Amino acid sequence: MPTECPIGCFLAAEVRALPAGVRAAGARHACVGVTHISGLEQREREAVTGDFAEVAGWLQDNLGQQLTAYVAGLRDPKVGGKWRRGASPHASAEFRAWTAYTAARMLVDACGPGTARAWLLRSNSRLDDEAPAWLLRHADGPEDVRFLIAAARTFARQAD
Repeated sequence: MPTECPIGCFLAAEVRALPAGVRAAGARHACVGVTHISGLEQREREAVTGDFAEVAGWLQDNLGQQLTAYVAGLRDPKVGGKWRRGASPHASAEFRAWTAYTAARMLVDACGPGTARAWLLRSNSRLDDEAPAWLLRHADGPEDVRFLIAAARTFARQAD
């Protein structure tokens, strides 16, 4: 598991190709010579490698049961609790939940859960004035939310 350095980056045990800006950050502080993964990049990595039951629980804890169900395309908000206890979701609902987690985790870490919920529910000019939650609920695949993570990342970076 990565450890955190004094400026908030994450130290990675393995060497990986990172953008020049991230590598350059290592030359400016005590973590020189160590490959850095920013907090935002760490959240994206967790969204690929994490446990779905933990993700479902995190979504419910930070977005609430109703919003979690909405973004996942569920009719019954109690299904999220079943996921938390290990039930397997349908592929489309799982995709929506993972995408919501990726965006929301960046936002919660940067701005807090209230701002993350507001960002998901309000219209967004980077997403053709659609609310991110609505886009997630109606997404059939990655092409339907291709700009959502980038919009969340931009908002989170502006909050820092």
